[in-house]
Amino acid sequence: MDLYERINALMKSKSMTRKDLCAATGLSYSTLTSLFQRKSKNMRLETIRAIAGVLAISVDDLMRGDVTIDR
Repeated sequence: MDLYERINALMKSKSMTRKDLCAATGLSYSTLTSLFQRKSKNMRLETIRAIAGVLAISVDDLMRGDVTIDR
């Protein structure tokens, strides 16, 4: 599972949409959508930190994939 799949799975487990994630992180919807479409390998650390914070997971766990997702 890559970073984007983990983010999607965590959002789903929390019943969040991308718009919800944007509102909570302050990222624009177009920026977030662009990152997901390209599956960018160069996501900024501050973006990863913001997403991890909203999803209540550590940056390390989000990046490494050490995450248990409640469904």
